[in-house]
Amino acid sequence: MEAHIRLVSLARSIPRWKRDLELAPRKDGLIRYTHSDGDAVVPELKGSLKLPQVFCKDMSGKVSFTEDVIFRSEQNSLFRLFVYLHNDEELEPARNAMRVTQEISRGEFSVDNISFIVEQITCDEASDYKNLFQIASAEDFAQSPLCNGRPKPTYYEPFLVRKEVCAEYIIVRPDRFVFAASRSNLRQPSTFSCDFTTRSLDGLANRLQKLQRTLPTPCHGASIPDIAAIGPDQESVASWRKRCDIDCEKQIRLVKLSHMRYQHPDLNGITTFLQDFGMEVVKRTDDGVWYRGYGTDPYVYYAQQGERKFLGGAFEVESYQDLERAAQLPTGGEIQELPDAPGGGQMVTLTDPEGFPVNLIYGQVPAGPVEYRMRIIVNTESDKPRVRRFQRFKPGPAAVHKLGHFGLCVQRFEEMVNFYTSNFNIVPSDFLHVEQEGQRKNVALFAHIDRGADYVDHHSFFLSANETSHVHHCSFEVHDFDTQNLGHQWLADKGYTSVWGVGRHILGSQLFDYWWDTTGNMVEHYADGDLINEETPIGYGPAGDESLAVWGPEVPAWFLR
Repeated sequence: MEAHIRLVSLARSIPRWKRDLELAPRKDGLIRYTHSDGDAVVPELKGSLKLPQVFCKDMSGKVSFTEDVIFRSEQNSLFRLFVYLHNDEELEPARNAMRVTQEISRGEFSVDNISFIVEQITCDEASDYKNLFQIASAEDFAQSPLCNGRPKPTYYEPFLVRKEVCAEYIIVRPDRFVFAASRSNLRQPSTFSCDFTTRSLDGLANRLQKLQRTLPTPCHGASIPDIAAIGPDQESVASWRKRCDIDCEKQIRLVKLSHMRYQHPDLNGITTFLQDFGMEVVKRTDDGVWYRGYGTDPYVYYAQQGERKFLGGAFEVESYQDLERAAQLPTGGEIQELPDAPGGGQMVTLTDPEGFPVNLIYGQVPAGPVEYRMRIIVNTESDKPRVRRFQRFKPGPAAVHKLGHFGLCVQRFEEMVNFYTSNFNIVPSDFLHVEQEGQRKNVALFAHIDRGADYVDHHSFFLSANETSHVHHCSFEVHDFDTQNLGHQWLADKGYTSVWGVGRHILGSQLFDYWWDTTGNMVEHYADGDLINEETPIGYGPAGDESLAVWGPEVPAWFLR
């Protein structure tokens, strides 16, 4: 114990230690907090500071703590506004400003209840002001009854409010934290008061709105008109065509997306995968396999024997003349008969500016549709048509209906957009952009096949700017959400590798589920996609992960690479 007593004496003999011990927590200065969205403060107006407390005295000399005069019991306002001035010459302009504040705040801050705290008062007439207080000195406090039973103040800073808050008009919360504070404009008090009060009240409204947004609210969904869903940044197809000088008369007319063409080193392996993915083998030769869905397309996927290679998507065209027009393009090939392919027909292959094959087919004989037996009735909380019928499901692959879309990652994005939209009746559904040197730069395109007033899928084709050129994925339609999840479970049980899913996209609204095939290509199941026509405007929005899905697993960081 003796050693501890000596240590205390030693501490008192060192001035810095003695001062820090006497100041206690005050040595660390003003408490400062960082705000979060939803906090009831206006950070741009110095909100979130802890208001310092000093001594003040009324005109009779009675000493009080500043908190006591700011939070007087006769005031009913949740927030308290007080005025902190350097001298009494500023009183009249400040009171005029507070009269404007009273009007703007609709009585929330009454000029008769606002405390005016002044550092220096020299004019006797100032004592006529209501709720006027002067900053008190340490001696004032030591001589007042308030000091009875308390030690005399040490290291007292009477002007700490001015030093730390540095403002004349200060709104304080009940917990003594500053909500908002601002310096005055004594030459134009009305203008200042209007601006400060409006900004403070607007800030409070914004914080309350953010606070409300942080509270959990039930999820909900709605099927809303395309124009409303796209948002304000949109453009009509007619306006886009005029702006981009699109000549529809010179275009090769596409009808729909027909099938995908890939080359695989292991036809047996890819066949097993595609059967587990929901396709059926419709024909097989020594060097190729054709797979169909249950729609009217003779086949939706063609696999050719060979090293891994993307052979392009195939579009059905309106006429044989479209094939002839394509064959005359600089990269167009000859018109070829397809005697081995289910449904027959003729095909032309050309290449786009980055070397991707573009296949155009005409003259196919449609296949007879296969009846799809999965038709379920769904009960909701208010509509219950399913009576005495129980939901039962059979495990298995998610049967593929048709090819929906495919996409490419490209290095020359604008050139590729121009090629596809100029040479074919391919029209943007949505552009996504990034900000670059203060300008918008489009980096992704979702495009549909324009069929006028007829409804078509939101996108049959997409392009994404990338450092390398490669196919991204192709996507096939399945029946519904249950089908998609049953298919997901089937593929997972078979040991295949999931990429991303199940979830729901924003652009196109599809339920999605992405997988790697046995060769390393990405394929997708989708259901419940949007339908649009020539009246649907083109949407423009920011690129980013948040634009990809409204719900689902976290998007892989490499998904769009």
